[in-house]
Amino acid sequence: MLDSNSAQHPVSAALRSLPSVDRVLAEPALSAVLERWPRDLVVDAVREQIEQARRQLTSGDVATPTRAEIASDAARAMTERWCSSLRPVINATGVVLHTNLGRAPVSDRAAAAMSR
Repeated sequence: MLDSNSAQHPVSAALRSLPSVDRVLAEPALSAVLERWPRDLVVDAVREQIEQARRQLTSGDVATPTRAEIASDAARAMTERWCSSLRPVINATGVVLHTNLGRAPVSDRAAAAMSR
């Protein structure tokens, strides 16, 4: 006869097998991330990934992610969250300076920025 503790055993074992934050931070997948961003931000990203794994395990998914998988997910999350989405573009629509401004003076610095 199964009691409630034995029914929870696979989930409990899976939760216990989740790696610590320090072990995940030691993974090679995070070395470049740790060089690029402050350690506190990377630690937070790792904690979020471990917490997400906990939620998945308690909801019935008993496939425990490896340290490398958690590190890779944290690195991806850092890149998505903190990389700028702004990209240089070329405005080829024709009007760069509104014609109602007449012959507006442009500083050398502004002209150099526009030419880039």
